[in-house]
Amino acid sequence: PFWLKRYRIKLLLPPQAGRPASHLRQQCVRQMLFCIADVHCRVMWWMAPLLLYLLSAVASAAPEAPVLRGNHRRELSATSASTPRFDRSVLGNFRNNRNVSTTGQLSLSRSNAMIATISIGTPPQEMRCLIDSGSSDLWVPSKRCKSCDNERHFHADKSSTFVPQTKHTRYGERPVAVHVGYGSGDIVGYAAQDTVSIGMVQLPNQSFIIVEDAALPPHRTWDGICGLGWMQMASAGKPLYKHLQDTGGKAIFGLVPTSESAAFITVGSSEAHSSCKPGTLVWTKAETLGPNGQRSFWVTTGGIAIHKKIPVKSRFLVDTGTTFLLVPPQVFSSLVRSVFPAAVFDEMCGVDPSAGNLVVCDCSVTSADGMLPLRVALGGREFSLPVEKLFKRVQASDGGQELCLLQMQQNPMTS
Repeated sequence: PFWLKRYRIKLLLPPQAGRPASHLRQQCVRQMLFCIADVHCRVMWWMAPLLLYLLSAVASAAPEAPVLRGNHRRELSATSASTPRFDRSVLGNFRNNRNVSTTGQLSLSRSNAMIATISIGTPPQEMRCLIDSGSSDLWVPSKRCKSCDNERHFHADKSSTFVPQTKHTRYGERPVAVHVGYGSGDIVGYAAQDTVSIGMVQLPNQSFIIVEDAALPPHRTWDGICGLGWMQMASAGKPLYKHLQDTGGKAIFGLVPTSESAAFITVGSSEAHSSCKPGTLVWTKAETLGPNGQRSFWVTTGGIAIHKKIPVKSRFLVDTGTTFLLVPPQVFSSLVRSVFPAAVFDEMCGVDPSAGNLVVCDCSVTSADGMLPLRVALGGREFSLPVEKLFKRVQASDGGQELCLLQMQQNPMTS
């Protein structure tokens, strides 16, 4: 890249970056549903209408404070990545398999995930960014990335504020190579800093990754990822929330759905609170994950109930980049068979190996007698998810009537 020439650096790629994108090491780092914040996390509805606040203690003001001007709102849009067509003949293939376990790798689409338009550099270059609380890094594709499959790429040579991160070695200054693995692929690039703007919030010297090689699902409608996870998961400098916190701004991100297909994000502002229906917003405490006592993913404790009056205690991981409720395989069978009446699930649903081993059903199940809502307890309150919200209508491969994709799937990251 042009910016390496400033330092007269010979480009030395790590082992992963030397491989073609199709052979990059696949890493599973997360999925499933969570919720967090530095102090607390505000939760309204836990799946479709979701309001998440990342609240961090405000540090004392520092140089290069974020520029906050006017409206801090930025409209979000849903990804329109194509959903596979499903095979109607698989319905009923659970009759002889009471354990409801898939035999292949589960493939999860990011369709309907939320994306925001951000800008990077001086003058600003617009990028479409997937909002992802399941990771912590901000990255965008370089103009040199041939495997990124994007319409838009970041041109570092056109930004007067772009600064590559380097490290001193016995061979002199070298760029900082970064590899990040996701459940759906990998990216390889270099750590850098530049001015990043989200709506009217401007962050000078924001850390990010400029990606040179990628192995990701094709036909994406987003260019990069804006990670909202904790510092412990970051691979390249300070995440967005940490930068806001350290420069004296309010480290608050609000994701507010306004309809089935529209939403907005607020940054550094509590404006989202006024958009909530009174009485629907609760607090739930952010929790640590793992033995080291640090926060990584968004985690909180709540409960799930279907038949029982008192919800069963459960831990949730909230991931804005995943649109399914992912359930550990060992409890998936008992959970879905609690929602469905006896024999209905076995007769009217099936797992489709040709569509990523997802569970799909005949749409008549939504009106079957005895179907029960899923109740989720968070922050001392129960939220009821109606039966119709447990399914998404999808196209059938035979061109006939639509099928219904179950929005509860087995978590491929756990055993």
